[in-house]
Amino acid sequence: MFDGLKTGSQLAYKIIRVSDGQLLDDQTSESVLADLMQAGSIKPNADNFIEDTDTIIQRQQQCNRVVEEAFENFDIENNNRCNIQEKSARAFAERKQRELRARLERF
Repeated sequence: MFDGLKTGSQLAYKIIRVSDGQLLDDQTSESVLADLMQAGSIKPNADNFIEDTDTIIQRQQQCNRVVEEAFENFDIENNNRCNIQEKSARAFAERKQRELRARLERF
């Protein structure tokens, strides 16, 4: 195994409008979530305020699918990046070894 390569990480945010199922873009979703985390408050017994739980569950499932897809895509891209880094690092190491062998043979 080749050690020392850097992998990436990413957070995925997705907010959906309950009324029509419209997904907000990633930047807006992140901004809304940050605002909610900073200024939002816990609503005890919040489920008592939800009239249509089936729609809420559907919207939550939609968000989950989008976030899961984003993670799958990121994982594929991250693996590709790591493979390229590994090939590059191996090529560099092999080139350096050849150079050092050539120098030693000259002595």
